[in-house]
Amino acid sequence: MKRSINFEISNPKKFISDIENKKFIQIPASDIWDLGYSTKPYHDYKQPEGFPNCCNYHKEILSNLNEWFDSFPNCCDNHKNLLKKKWFKKELYVNIPNKVVNSVSFTNSFIELSIQKDSWYKEITDYIDYSIDSFGAPNVGGERYFSAIKYWTKNSLVIPKEIEWKRNQLLDYFNSLTEEKVKKNTDLNLLNSTFQNWIKFIPEIPLFNNIKIAYKGKLPMNLFLYDGEYNRFTGLTKFKSRTQSELIEILFNHTRKILSQLTSENIYKSLNITDKEKYEVQIVTEKHKIEQLLLLENFSKKELKYIKVLKKWLKNEKEFIGELKPIFDKITEQSFHSFLIQQIFFFGQSLEKLNHLHNAFGEEEFRDYFLPHLTQISKNHITTGETFNKNGKTDILIQDLNACNIFIAECKLWKGSSYLSSAINQLFERYVLWRDEKVALIIFNKDNKDFTKVIEIAKETIEEHELYDSFVEEKFKTIITYNFKHSEDTTKIITLELILFNCYKNL
Repeated sequence: MKRSINFEISNPKKFISDIENKKFIQIPASDIWDLGYSTKPYHDYKQPEGFPNCCNYHKEILSNLNEWFDSFPNCCDNHKNLLKKKWFKKELYVNIPNKVVNSVSFTNSFIELSIQKDSWYKEITDYIDYSIDSFGAPNVGGERYFSAIKYWTKNSLVIPKEIEWKRNQLLDYFNSLTEEKVKKNTDLNLLNSTFQNWIKFIPEIPLFNNIKIAYKGKLPMNLFLYDGEYNRFTGLTKFKSRTQSELIEILFNHTRKILSQLTSENIYKSLNITDKEKYEVQIVTEKHKIEQLLLLENFSKKELKYIKVLKKWLKNEKEFIGELKPIFDKITEQSFHSFLIQQIFFFGQSLEKLNHLHNAFGEEEFRDYFLPHLTQISKNHITTGETFNKNGKTDILIQDLNACNIFIAECKLWKGSSYLSSAINQLFERYVLWRDEKVALIIFNKDNKDFTKVIEIAKETIEEHELYDSFVEEKFKTIITYNFKHSEDTTKIITLELILFNCYKNL
């Protein structure tokens, strides 16, 4: 199939401006012309003897075509426009009557030989498309061919009665081509700007980062175009452009699908303390951004459809976070406590290696070693040393930003079982308020070679204490968690962490 495509740019200035400023250049159909190509019959076509004077049917078709061509291009307003084209010469189309009658004969034979095949509908409609396309652009003669084929299909006796439904399906196909209106707003530049508007409204929060990254600097042609239809006769795959309304509907459904896959509870729960704050700020900021965009830019009613969904989602997310916050704040404090104990262990483990430091340390110096580290681990908590609480000054006190106690710790040297018991009494009787829930005793062994024995005695001492309730867990061999009863309210349970470090004087 050979064809020569020609362009006659009617507005050169606009064409050059489009090249410089637009992603897609649209050339009007009226600026494109070609004379089409010759078609050929498929299957075992046998031309009737004496064709086209073989029968009244073909004679009448050719007679009507010759009569039409005599008046061409003054036959209709569409063809009259050809007279304005510099390239137009009537003699270029002198073969059209014969081409039409030949194409009709080829197609009639093709339908007759293909109608019984499993793939009959695709084969026949592709061949008809191939034949119509062969009349070039502008399509001169294609409408005459189409009318003749439609008439033949409706009245032909070669289609058996038992497959009459196939005739009706072909007639529906012809009617759909006749009634098909030219779609509006299929300009690819319009579709691209519509898509970019959608991207603009996608919230700038981590949940949507993958969407932003996936489409950044890209043109999603799979959204702009329908799936291609391959025609084996032309050897081409045709893609039909969606309308703006169709694209907006796709974006609306895509937005709903994205939002339906987001589980707010799991998202919020997975964030750490700092990220939770950032997320809350991002939700409020994005809600404000959408409201501002709606004030400053114009959008179609259909675009407002997905914008409203995003607005509602952000509003609902903000309200949901408000309801979740007290719950997850509590969960966060529990997570912070685990993180805190872990950090104390890592700081102390490092100290165990520094003989030149811990050899000179007493209880106050051990406390002072930990304080700077603990002060830096959270912006949402305040760590102080030698802080008054209840009836005395505790070594380490950590509070939240509302001045509520989160953690109380005492630093003690290992001086045997009775000294540890006294430390427990001191902690619970002098420093622990009724609302306090998490405390720790941080023990430093400086004088005993057998650290394993120190650990065993410490455990026994803990479990023999009158306030002891139950064992919870053991981590890293030297962090043992227990439940203790409150000294003033035995129904209230307090978590006690026993944390031991081996700072034996190796002189």
